[in-house]
Amino acid sequence: TGLQYQYSIQNKIVKTFSTSNAYQWTPTAPGTYKIKVEVRDPAFPSAVVVKEISYTITAYKPDFSITSFTPNIKSPYLTGKTINLLAKTNKSGLQYQFSINGKVVQSFGAKTYYSWKPTRAGRYYLKVEVRRSQYPNRIFSKQISYDITDGKVYVTSLKANMTSPRPTSTSIKWTAAAKGVNLEYKFSVYQNKKWKTIQNYSTRNYTYWKPKSAGAAKVQVTVRSKLSKKTATKTGNFTIFKPSYFSTPTLKSDISTKQVEGKYFYFTSKSSGKYLEYRFRIYNGYSWYTIQNYSYSKSVYWYAGYEGNYKVAVDVRQKGTKKVKTKKISL
Repeated sequence: TGLQYQYSIQNKIVKTFSTSNAYQWTPTAPGTYKIKVEVRDPAFPSAVVVKEISYTITAYKPDFSITSFTPNIKSPYLTGKTINLLAKTNKSGLQYQFSINGKVVQSFGAKTYYSWKPTRAGRYYLKVEVRRSQYPNRIFSKQISYDITDGKVYVTSLKANMTSPRPTSTSIKWTAAAKGVNLEYKFSVYQNKKWKTIQNYSTRNYTYWKPKSAGAAKVQVTVRSKLSKKTATKTGNFTIFKPSYFSTPTLKSDISTKQVEGKYFYFTSKSSGKYLEYRFRIYNGYSWYTIQNYSYSKSVYWYAGYEGNYKVAVDVRQKGTKKVKTKKISL
């Protein structure tokens, strides 16, 4: 009785001489350790007896695994709605802790699920941690991401693949762009004082419209979230015409048809009719080439860089049609 005890691990003193004959050790790494106790009578401090043992610590191997961590409703989902986060393991008697974006929302306990009711839209990181109560520091976890939305829908654009106006029976492709989740698109046309659906709700964000009658028209896309049922719309205007008569064009130059090289010529044309486009071409003695493609412009400048005999042609058509009328002059 009355002795003093000192403990060392791997020759490092972990508890100096005292009357307590016990030491509590919490190893932090696997390996084989040498553990030594030294005992002395305080009256004779240099008289020490020693006993040493070896002790092996192995890495912690859990006898369980997290088989799944899933919400009862697939991502994405809405704000203000309750989502149950359920964890499953292959063993019983475990403790579970739930965190959202790094913040513990339900501390370790026997409950294997957490009921979550998000109030803000955004991406969340959900985590469950599992342990045995006997080993509180041996924790295994599983994390998933989850998107929460307010369910709003925004239509950012509605575009046709060609410009207005166009003749009847032209196939026009309309494409919509929108923001939201689980979106569906419906396309409608307003013509002759009534609306007509040309594509009902679908995940396809485009449709083809082939108008049969002439006149001013409106094309509208309605986009809805299949998740929230909220909708948004956007409308575009378009003119459809029925191909009609137009005259053979005139073609005039601002200077005479015989000039020295190095001159600029200014050509103008005119034709009677609606929705007309003009194209100007030059024949240089070998081949024809376009100096101004079809447009609403009725005039063009051309530079005569070399001497020779040239032909100038103007082609006129109604926009979007194939019938062409041409006028030519020689230079």
